[in-house]
Amino acid sequence: MQGEAPQKYIRTYARDMATVQKGGTPDLVPLGSAAPALDATAAPRPAAPPPAAAVVTTYDKGLQEAAGRLQEQVAKSPAAVSWEKNAAERGAVLARLEEKARAQQYPTSPVPAQAPAPHVEIHAATPPAVLVAPPAGALSVPAYAPTFTLGIPGEPVPESQPVPPAPLAPSPPPAAAPVFAPPAPPREAPPPVPDTLHTYATDFSERVGESNASRAAILAAEADARPVTPVAAPAPRRSRGGARAAISIALVLVGVALVYVAYARFVANTGPVTLALAPSAPIFVDERETVSGSGAALVQAIEQANGRPLADGSIRLLYNPAATSTSVFNELGLAAPDVLLRNISAAGSMAGIVSENGEQSPFFILSVSSYGDTFAGMLAWEPSMVNALGAFYPPRVAAAPAAATTTAASSTPGALNTPALSAVEQGFSDEVVANHDARVYRDSENRTILIYGYWDQQTLVITRDEATFGAILSRLANSRSTSS
Repeated sequence: MQGEAPQKYIRTYARDMATVQKGGTPDLVPLGSAAPALDATAAPRPAAPPPAAAVVTTYDKGLQEAAGRLQEQVAKSPAAVSWEKNAAERGAVLARLEEKARAQQYPTSPVPAQAPAPHVEIHAATPPAVLVAPPAGALSVPAYAPTFTLGIPGEPVPESQPVPPAPLAPSPPPAAAPVFAPPAPPREAPPPVPDTLHTYATDFSERVGESNASRAAILAAEADARPVTPVAAPAPRRSRGGARAAISIALVLVGVALVYVAYARFVANTGPVTLALAPSAPIFVDERETVSGSGAALVQAIEQANGRPLADGSIRLLYNPAATSTSVFNELGLAAPDVLLRNISAAGSMAGIVSENGEQSPFFILSVSSYGDTFAGMLAWEPSMVNALGAFYPPRVAAAPAAATTTAASSTPGALNTPALSAVEQGFSDEVVANHDARVYRDSENRTILIYGYWDQQTLVITRDEATFGAILSRLANSRSTSS
């Protein structure tokens, strides 16, 4: 209406809150109307269910949504991620440092006591600003602004009060003394420490007191301030597989070569020993000599071996390496009866040279399989035996006149165990020589040309005279006693 002053309208936060609690919708009201008074002491009435179209139902829910949006917008920095991983380790380091400082009783700078934050009462007329703490992972917020305010648009925002840092954890109180224990003696105060002594604990406490920053923020700043030393990439290591394989192959080749050399030396050293064991030697011999050939060539080789000097009382073995299945006696090709040659065995037979009383002569030891057959063959061979063996047992040199022969007959080797005769019939006769039966061939001057006899029924011996026959039988007896 004209002439009337325009009416003023006003809308306050307290009136809107009261309208919302009653279930209405806030709107402008005339300035002269009385606003409903709020009784701070009265118990709050249960709020009516808000309408479905309300944008912000309650104040707490609005704060939660604002904090959620803030947490979604602020991303974690690399320093925050590193700090979260090492939080436990840093806490343990700080605890050890504080314990060490308390144990050493070093004075620490006291942390200035902060006045407790004033209690802010919420009045309907001026709603306080909401203090929203940043999330734990948002370390990108500067240390000097630990909190920030979130107000309502169009309303004055009060000044935020500084939040004091969390006090250090107090040291655990000492254990209570027993009731009946005597009082502890007074402890002497430690000597004062000069002010010039600084430790990590004191510096850390002073830094916390000066900057009002948390321990985590200080440790993170120190970690960021440390110079990062670039670590040189290790040089690639050369593969040693090829070198090891080459060394292994070389060692194998050297081993094979050594084995071959050792085997060659073994064969070379053992070769002569094998040849030395081939000939049969039924008696002990002093020397060994090889002969070769057969027939007249073998006879000539034996004559040459008989011409080489031999110590008195020694025996030299003669053997043919090429003839292993027959004896040397069979290889001579003598015109002997077949019954004799068939019964001679190469094993146990031998030919050799014996030296007795300064005279050397060949001898034969024959291993026979049949005593009767071989003895009959020897008797049948007697008429031509001296001529067949004439190369080994030649006739004696013509002696002195008959008178001298009679006196010297008893001292000659060929006259042992025989009477001294001026002239005897030439031929074989039965005699006992060295306690064995033998057949002895003497010339017309009673000199022994050849003797043969049996040492046992399997061993036939052919020698020059009685002295050599006894020496051969003695060695046969010694070999038999040694082998048994």
